[in-house]
Parts: sequence; C-alpha cells; structure tokens
Amino acid sequence: VNIVQLSVTYAHNRFERFDSVEASFVHNAFPGLSNALKRKIISQGTWLEAKHGTEFTKAGEPVEQLVYIVNGEVEVTVNHNIVGHCRNGDFVGELTVLSAGLATGTAVSKGSTHYWAIPSERLRSLVASNDEINQAVHASFHRSMLSKLVAANHQLEKTGGLATA
Repeated sequence: VNIVQLSVTYAHNRFERFDSVEASFVHNAFPGLSNALKRKIISQGTWLEAKHGTEFTKAGEPVEQLVYIVNGEVEVTVNHNIVGHCRNGDFVGELTVLSAGLATGTAVSKGSTHYWAIPSERLRSLVASNDEINQAVHASFHRSMLSKLVAANHQLEKTGGLATA
C-alpha cells in the first residue's frame, strides 16, 4: 500500500503542470510545496479581473477573500490617507484573513487588475485541513507582511516621516 501511495504522489508531483500565470503565483507564493498541493490551493480560488475602483477590503469590516495581484495596482488607505500599494505578486487581506479579523485598511484597485481570489472561509478550511499548506500559507504571509513593512519604512524615510540616526 505504501508503494502505491508513493507512486501516486510521485505522479501527481511529476506531471502536474501550470500555465505561466499559475506558475508565477504558486512558485513565488508557496515555493516549498509539492506541485499537487500547489494545484490544490489554486483550484480553491478563482482568477478574476477587477475594474478601476473595485474595493477588495474595507477598513473595519471582515476580509471576505484573500487576493493575490497578478497584474495591476491596489491602493491601501486608512482614514482616507494612502498608507501603501499592492502590486504584482502581492497579497491583499493576508493580515487578518485567517483570524477572521477586520480589515485594517481599505484596498481599492487603481486600474484594471488581474488577480486570484479565494473566499476567506474556504482558505481557513484549506489551511486547517493540511499541515503543509498551513505552514506554507503562514510563511508566505510572513514574507508578504515583512516586505510591505520594509516598503512602508522606506517610503516614510523618503518623505521625512522617520527620524534617521
């Protein structure tokens, strides 16, 4: 039985193919996962196109979906002040999507935006169902938030918002 299971797992990983958009997403967001688990994540979401002004999150309201920006730009505001931007390869909603917390900012597309989205509850179920996916999603969110924090600090420094030593 173990040999059969290993053969099936090997075949899934060896022959799983991704188109260029899928490959860019899963290989950047979840580099350590097997191809079969990457496909499992992709299949739970939907590829969509947003028009200018589409609201992905609204500050103080539950995050309804996790968004991964394939192509486009999303502006993030808090109290009508621009606090950041999400661009190609960025997540929107990763800070609170797993905890079912409220969005900390309002995220709105600044033009046509191609993205992948997964409903929050579906993502939480997926993460709870598989330890490898759980670890990969948390690691990806950690990298994403760290990158956004570094970018925000650089922006503050450029605009004189931070004192330099």
